[in-house]
Amino acid sequence: MGLLMLACPLARAQANASCPPNNACSEAGAKTFNAIRSYSFSNVAVGEFSNKQMNEYAQSNLNGCLPGTIYTFDNGSNHSTDALEGCIIVPPTSTVNNANSVAGYVISQSTVTYPVAGYFSAQAGADSVHIWGINPLCSDSSSLGSFTGVNCQNEFDQAGANWKCLGF
Repeated sequence: MGLLMLACPLARAQANASCPPNNACSEAGAKTFNAIRSYSFSNVAVGEFSNKQMNEYAQSNLNGCLPGTIYTFDNGSNHSTDALEGCIIVPPTSTVNNANSVAGYVISQSTVTYPVAGYFSAQAGADSVHIWGINPLCSDSSSLGSFTGVNCQNEFDQAGANWKCLGF
């Protein structure tokens, strides 16, 4: 069983909006995240592993994002089984710094622990299998169309250098 943390956004369409019950929110309409709620999260399933449809179990999809549409656009008539997936369509009016479909954050104060913000492990379970520890894909076309002038990068930084690299 994992722990799911959800933040209560106070950014409201109207100033001075009231907060949901049981949240320690400011009534001044401040655009902050004040209250964090903890929820136990467990999804135990046998899983569907046929290639007949997308098999998605725990999802967080924002702004009408359809992961099945995206996956089949990239992979033709093939499908996947996803234990946990996130999907975002970022609107053209977005001013947020990042929009992460999956994000992990860690701060370490330990000299003996090796914290990892995102851990992905792919292990062989038989001879001659094909596996990927990570399979990033960046494309100038999507199910919404093909686009020009796109700066598409997969960035792997070490030692904190170049974390705001634009990559041209």
